Amino acid sequence: RLSERMARDNRLHAAAMLRAFDTIEMFQAFFAAQKITHIIPVATAAVRDAANGREFLAQLRRATGLKFRVLSGEEEAYYGTLGAINSMNLENGLVIDIGGGSTEIGQIKDRRFVRGFTSTLGAVRLTERYVKNDPATRADLSRLTGTIDAVFQSWDWMSVGKDDQFVGIGGT
Repeated sequence: RLSERMARDNRLHAAAMLRAFDTIEMFQAFFAAQKITHIIPVATAAVRDAANGREFLAQLRRATGLKFRVLSGEEEAYYGTLGAINSMNLENGLVIDIGGGSTEIGQIKDRRFVRGFTSTLGAVRLTERYVKNDPATRADLSRLTGTIDAVFQSWDWMSVGKDDQFVGIGGT
């Protein structure tokens, strides 16, 4: 939930960054215990989109020694799709990866990534922007689904044929 509260000012906030630091330290302890030395850390939409994303990465590097690479939206779609292709018997279709700050769609043809797109339709970001009530009202949901529909309709290639598969992943 690194993108928590980003909808307000497009900045990463202290509580979310602290959770990220704690999580990275936990993984570093695991890597050390397992004697894993080759680590390729990457950052995704929350850091890519945040006004203070570069500052956050600099703090991470000073604290952990890790130099994170920020994935582009298409790279994020590619890696999510590649993971789905290699863990399931996917031949043709679409993979949707719903994260907190973004959602990526990857198209597969003959077990290969064809193209991918990213959007700011992350679960945390959308909830903060459109859901003003708990529980959500019909008006909240109408605004939310209207935004999602508009983005998906702009991707005219996004369709699933009779023999295609549509796979959803999240929290990656």
